[in-house]
Amino acid sequence: MGFVESPISITNEDFAKEAEQHHIDTVISIPQERFDKFCVMLSGLHGVYNSENRHDYRINIKYKDTDIAIQLPAPDSLNNKIVAYIGDKKKAYISDAILYEILCSARYFDFFDKEDLNYIPLLKKYKTPTDYTYYFKNQDSIPARVKSTYKVVLNTATILE
Repeated sequence: MGFVESPISITNEDFAKEAEQHHIDTVISIPQERFDKFCVMLSGLHGVYNSENRHDYRINIKYKDTDIAIQLPAPDSLNNKIVAYIGDKKKAYISDAILYEILCSARYFDFFDKEDLNYIPLLKKYKTPTDYTYYFKNQDSIPARVKSTYKVVLNTATILE
């Protein structure tokens, strides 16, 4: 949620375990075409061996039995390809356009206030989502203990029926 700094790097496996244990905060329905596009991209993701997998991960994407971890400053990158880590020490690349679409669908940017959005180069390249709504805009809605982790499940309406 937003800009969170951690002095501790962990393995992709530990990050995936933490994400798995966190309760689901939100389920978001997206159009079938977009869901299918994400599934094709994620199923076609193949990594190459990389001896180092300890990083300051911020985003976990789980698709079927595959956990994909993305470290900072990935969403801040202006490269066409974003480094992602798959499972046990595999390094792969996700297009920044697909990552942007996934993050928009998951409402990731809603956890940054308007001023902070200016510091995310990915948004400079693709623009702030038109449906952006700052999560904490109503001061009464801020939980007493603000957490740093938020778990979103993307589904299609047909799967939820």
